[in-house]
Amino acid sequence: NDPKKLNTISAKPRRKGKPFILRATRDIAPGEQIFISYNRCNRCWFDPDYTDCTSWSHYGTSEIFDVFGFVEDFPQTWSLPMILEDDDDEDEDWDRLTFCLDREDDGTLWVTFGDNYSEDYEDEVPNEEEYEFLSRTLARLHDIGNTIKTNETIKEEMPSYEWEMIWRYEEA
Repeated sequence: NDPKKLNTISAKPRRKGKPFILRATRDIAPGEQIFISYNRCNRCWFDPDYTDCTSWSHYGTSEIFDVFGFVEDFPQTWSLPMILEDDDDEDEDWDRLTFCLDREDDGTLWVTFGDNYSEDYEDEVPNEEEYEFLSRTLARLHDIGNTIKTNETIKEEMPSYEWEMIWRYEEA
């Protein structure tokens, strides 16, 4: 999903029996790694060239980990469901806090809120409740991570690849 690395685009057939197509988007040198994207036109690509992308996927970083078992490189798209508390209503209200993470060559992380769908950026700026939710969620995940890291039984029983992927996901 990194536009600097991505050198192919794929087209999944709409009907059974039709061919899957994989095309190079630029010249690929002999021996060069071929990169495909599991989320095609990444929602983090805030670039006018991609506004007409017709192959958007709704997979983000957590969905790719859940379905395919790996953590994608940067940029990453995160979409966290939030239950909003509303004293006026018995039904629970919910929203999604969507943001993109990218890492500069020097290791600096930057975050962009929103999913590149809204025409008004102000619609995507998190409010105080969303910031509080994100803060609580990160603290909870940090506590869970610390508990699991120190549990030798889990580490011994879990396949090493799964153990490594869990910590790669946790670091993301």
